[in-house]
Amino acid sequence: MFKDAENTAIKITNLDRYYRIDGKPAAIYKDLALEAKAGEVTLIMGASGSGKSSLLRQIALLDTIPKGNIFYSGQSVADLSNAKKAKIRAEKLGFIFQSFALIPEFSVLENCALPLLMNGYGRTSAEDKAKDFIKRFMNDIDPDKKPNELSGGEQQRVAIIRALIHEPNVVIADEPTGNLDEDNAEFIKSELKRIAKRLGSAVIIVSHDKSFIETADVYYQLDACPDGSSKSLLIRYK
Repeated sequence: MFKDAENTAIKITNLDRYYRIDGKPAAIYKDLALEAKAGEVTLIMGASGSGKSSLLRQIALLDTIPKGNIFYSGQSVADLSNAKKAKIRAEKLGFIFQSFALIPEFSVLENCALPLLMNGYGRTSAEDKAKDFIKRFMNDIDPDKKPNELSGGEQQRVAIIRALIHEPNVVIADEPTGNLDEDNAEFIKSELKRIAKRLGSAVIIVSHDKSFIETADVYYQLDACPDGSSKSLLIRYK
């Protein structure tokens, strides 16, 4: 277990990712290192094609880890079976998407309770916990409303609660304000930071929006190497 594992929700070491050109491997990025601490917002920025989506998929344990390693709370995941990776995704990860990805037929309450049901909660206990989270973090939203009865900002707030309802170690947010106007975007940024700190989850945001830099506790810039090769550099700021 690495030093400070109790405060570090996720640690990436020497991570590589490749694709193939004419049957030969070419690096998307090489030897990346990243650390995200509990209760903090970590931002990853980079131009289109820099490898942000590929990195996100590896962090989410959706793609293989050919070289390097990822640790969740000190636990190595590189050599875990697909079943064990799926268990980590269900129990220790939360996801927030640009498109909200709420189930339109479900109420706010049912959308928020869904991750708990998937983790084995009974319906009553799942809905009781969802009611508590809604009351604590967004008591101005009617839990019986459907997503199409909410504004974009309200839908994204519901998506945040759904991502955090099972109190995951890590929350991955992919362009979480991309579909929102400026006022709602600013509110969502502050909400992400407030709830992350209160629950102690590490929030990893991938975005093109430079204004997230003000919200983030730490941010990384994913850039092409100076020599113009296909390799990338992940540079830490703050």
